[in-house]
Amino acid sequence: MHRNLLSDFPTFKHMAKGLDFKLLKDFTTYYEESRFGLELIIEDLASMTENANILEIGSGIGLLSQYLASKGFQVTSIEPSGQGFGMMSNLQEHVNKYFGLTNLNFIHHHSTIEEFNPNSKYGYIFSINVFEHIKDPLHGLRKTQSLLGVGGFARIITPNYGVPYEPHFHIPIFFSKKLTFVVFRSRIKNFKCFDPIGLWDSLNWISISKIKRMLISESIPGSFSLRATQLYFQRFEGENQFLARKGRFFKFIAINLKFLLRYLPQGLFPILDLTIRKSS
Repeated sequence: MHRNLLSDFPTFKHMAKGLDFKLLKDFTTYYEESRFGLELIIEDLASMTENANILEIGSGIGLLSQYLASKGFQVTSIEPSGQGFGMMSNLQEHVNKYFGLTNLNFIHHHSTIEEFNPNSKYGYIFSINVFEHIKDPLHGLRKTQSLLGVGGFARIITPNYGVPYEPHFHIPIFFSKKLTFVVFRSRIKNFKCFDPIGLWDSLNWISISKIKRMLISESIPGSFSLRATQLYFQRFEGENQFLARKGRFFKFIAINLKFLLRYLPQGLFPILDLTIRKSS
């Protein structure tokens, strides 16, 4: 089951069939990010048994969660569709129709991680590009660990705002969120997305150094990896749509920084890639 997950992923042409043209650009982004999300967690999934409970925190339009469920995994997804993501409901309906899953091995909850209170525990929890939108990251970390069963682990992947670059709006950071908004007010307000101000307001500017302090304060065992950063940088070698979103300047920085990754201190890893394990 695990071996063919990448090769069996539905083609964009097949999935986009029948989609409203106005939603095509947004769907392209979600499709590519979902497939890349699978690449990020493929090694984790290789260690999962077929009956393991999996939770995705912030499933977006549900594409990755429903794909995994269609391949036999037991999957629960949660997604509140908050500020800045108003087109999601239409895209979610399209994905639901495409997979046509029953509740046998897929359950979706319209919820935030803070509000989510299931009766079960999970062997694997993953969250990709979501924790930077959580109002209270500390609460999110606590909740994530509490939802793990003994022997389970969680993978949290999100931008590291310890690096002075804001990846949603593709702008450098000037000391603080408030000052950065003052400098780039016009660019942020006119950014091409459903609700740019809502998106901006949702960002909490999480960083590796902040997460480290949270983990220590809560005695939560966690480790950071370069794996997600390395995979992100490899995307510049072939994904034209990803390059178009990020821009050639970002590509130039990424390619040159790629050779320096092994020398970077953890606090400057561009991508926060955290693994939390629960041994007892």
